[in-house]
Amino acid sequence: MKNVSLTTVLFFSLLLPVLSQNVGINTTGAAPDNSAMLDVVSTTKGMLIPRMTDLQRAAIALPVAGLLVYQTNLENGFYFYDGSNWISLSTRESGWNTTGNEGTDATFDFIGTTDTQPLRIRTNNANRFAIPVTPSGGSIRGEGGGSAAVPTYSWTGSTGTGMFSPATNSMAFSTNSLERMRFFSGGQIAVNNTNFFTGVVFNAFAGGTDDAIGAGAVNGDAVFGQSTGTGSGVYGLSNTATGIGSFAVNIHTSGTGLLAVGNNSLVYSLPGGSGAALNGIGVGSISYGNSTNAWGVIGGGNDLATSSPTQGGGGSFTGRQWGVHGNATFTTPNTTDRAAFIGNYNSQGSTAQIVHVGARIGGNHYKIIGTGGGSVSTTMQTSQGERILFAPESPENWFFDIGEVTLVNGVAEVPLDPIFVDCISEATPFKVFVQAGENTLGSIRISRNQDAKTFIVEDMGGASNGTVQFSIYGIWKGKENLRFPEYHRDDRQNVTMPKEKNENVREMKKQTGTTTEAMINTIEQEQSPSATEKPE
Repeated sequence: MKNVSLTTVLFFSLLLPVLSQNVGINTTGAAPDNSAMLDVVSTTKGMLIPRMTDLQRAAIALPVAGLLVYQTNLENGFYFYDGSNWISLSTRESGWNTTGNEGTDATFDFIGTTDTQPLRIRTNNANRFAIPVTPSGGSIRGEGGGSAAVPTYSWTGSTGTGMFSPATNSMAFSTNSLERMRFFSGGQIAVNNTNFFTGVVFNAFAGGTDDAIGAGAVNGDAVFGQSTGTGSGVYGLSNTATGIGSFAVNIHTSGTGLLAVGNNSLVYSLPGGSGAALNGIGVGSISYGNSTNAWGVIGGGNDLATSSPTQGGGGSFTGRQWGVHGNATFTTPNTTDRAAFIGNYNSQGSTAQIVHVGARIGGNHYKIIGTGGGSVSTTMQTSQGERILFAPESPENWFFDIGEVTLVNGVAEVPLDPIFVDCISEATPFKVFVQAGENTLGSIRISRNQDAKTFIVEDMGGASNGTVQFSIYGIWKGKENLRFPEYHRDDRQNVTMPKEKNENVREMKKQTGTTTEAMINTIEQEQSPSATEKPE
């Protein structure tokens, strides 16, 4: 009965629209809300609007704007007429819920556009990201460059960590709201700085006691540098008094701190390790002190501090037992001149002189040999101050011994020291010079026995018991025929190596915004065999 009564009420309400401003449909008899022309109330039933197919919907003549129907086929759902076209209301095929969606089909459901327009994401009605149509490969573009504190891409828990664009064609990364790395438009990279060194692709900066770059390797090279042009394979620069341009350390007890090779030389290093192993075809190492009082090399051994004159020089060396040790080695017999040490010296207006120490010159061996009239000398403290004494020099290699003997009844036999005999020539007779001493009566006569290596001294004045001083000279065994050997200037083996100034050293100045055209070449390198231990 309630349904019949409700229908009757609705029927009469429609027949007499002028008698009522609005209509209420309910089971309680409540008046309709004044704001609604039709107020339908129910807790158990819904309101059903016309249902039709897409063809039936399209066949409606002169649809009015706002007309609503439910389509039962194809993309089923509610459609309304907007005055020009039928528009589908929100369905699985046409909309996404802000609280999420279920029952989606990965093949057909997506967020995006089917035309040539980009997809943009906004917050506060401002564009934040855009997914453009071109390039066809697809990309996501941030609408703003961002900053280190507010990067374009970051994380909820670390909003100051992420990626942003500080300038056109540049990209940067930040952590803790601070920029850490920047890629410049010219291909340069800077770590912990917004600038870069001119002409340097990778730039790393450190503050405090931190190192700018740290590298570690197990079996390979921790740092490998190669230059195929006029540049340096690895270049280090420091502009402070306590800084170091390049620092190489090997903490193994038999390790080598620095290995440097020039002239495409083989690689040699000591089996027990060293601070540096320097190799070259022509010159293994060369050092210059580039100021008036500078030293080319200062070396200290035996854990000793060095002590060098303030005037500077080529080299200054300190050691507990050996200050400087030199070897000149040639394994095959030949006439090449050589020396363990060779030195040139001159003074203003004088001719350059040369000294060899431990040398082989003109086929002969010498401890010390030099030019310009220099001689072997020593100094002694005297009552008149420290004075210089000179060693005798002769045309031949003489050894001499000095002694004294006491006569018995005017005569005495003197044997040569056996060790002295071992040092002098058998082929050349030894020489004896005597001087009468105290209590002798006349001149002294000498009688030599070359075979027995003895000599007899006799006082010609009588049977005295006086003393006789003597000097014995013998030629150096094996050098019997060496007298005034020729010396040629060409024998000096003097090698002049003029200092070469590199005019191509780059000016390492920081410049902001400097760009260079970057060219990256892939180089296939063929490495030649190398030795880690110098052969005997």
